[in-house]
Amino acid sequence: MGRRGTPSLEDLSAAVEAIYDAGMNEALWPRALKRMTDLLGGNCAAVALDDGSGRFPVLHSVGYSPELLGA
Repeated sequence: MGRRGTPSLEDLSAAVEAIYDAGMNEALWPRALKRMTDLLGGNCAAVALDDGSGRFPVLHSVGYSPELLGA
C-alpha cells in the first residue's frame, strides 16, 4: 500500500489497533506512527503533549529530523 488507492479494511484495522496498543504501551508509538504514515501515504508523524505551556512537546515521532523538532 502507498499513496495511491484506498486503504484496505485490513490496513485500516491494523493502524487503529497499533494506536490502541501504543495507548497502553508508550514504547509502541513509533510503530503506530509508522503504520499511520504508511496508511496515509505520509512521510512523517508525531505525538505531542498539550502540557499547558503552549509549546506542545513532541513525545514520539517518525520521519522528522531532530533539528526540526528542536532536539
